[in-house]
Amino acid sequence: MRIWFQSNIALRSDKIWDNYTRAIEEHVNRIKRPDTEVRVEGVEKQESNLEGSAFRRHVNVRQVLELGLRAQEEGYDAFVMAGMGTAGHEELRDALKIAVVYAEAVAWNFAVWQYQRFGLIGHSQDVYFRRLEQIRVHGYKDMFAAGDYANFRDTEIATAFKDPSPVINSLQAASLRAVRDGAKVLIPSFNVLNDLFIAAGVREFYGVPIMDTGGVALKAAEFLVDARNAGLADKAV
Repeated sequence: MRIWFQSNIALRSDKIWDNYTRAIEEHVNRIKRPDTEVRVEGVEKQESNLEGSAFRRHVNVRQVLELGLRAQEEGYDAFVMAGMGTAGHEELRDALKIAVVYAEAVAWNFAVWQYQRFGLIGHSQDVYFRRLEQIRVHGYKDMFAAGDYANFRDTEIATAFKDPSPVINSLQAASLRAVRDGAKVLIPSFNVLNDLFIAAGVREFYGVPIMDTGGVALKAAEFLVDARNAGLADKAV
């Protein structure tokens, strides 16, 4: 099985993301099945303010759409969007015959299925409220435990791999309200957070587990490819 694992971030063309790139590659190689080949890719040019600007999301997602088509042309079985955004999901479902998996859709569904009530770990205001809208669209607003958010720029999360404690401590403090409101799992609102926690060995806040969003997306892709091969599933999640 061959899986294309895509990020909205300029993983290799911008050195600020080098530590994240290494972390995500190590992580997927550790959790994939032995017979699964995973290719991790980013965009060439990353637009800023993806969560706050619909136009910039459009510019960025054009690269993702082209990469999705490339994955299909090169014979991959699934295309996984590791980030927690939604841009390009509808278009790729329409254009590709291979399995399409978006981490954000898998995360909310998995949280409700396995834990029922969930909260967010948000690193910035724009991202936090963008994710709330996604949760509402999926119909899970009643299962969401409202919390708080920190105030970090994306680049501050990127550089935190060298010294993660200050960022992680702030994010933990911002998650306390959601835990008090009954969250049974906490979902990182940004996949860079996800791999920052994994690299630092942080798997819970206040006794509540932190979901591995990239991991559940990868495993969903493996499952979906198997299910499609058995004639049991459609092409997208």
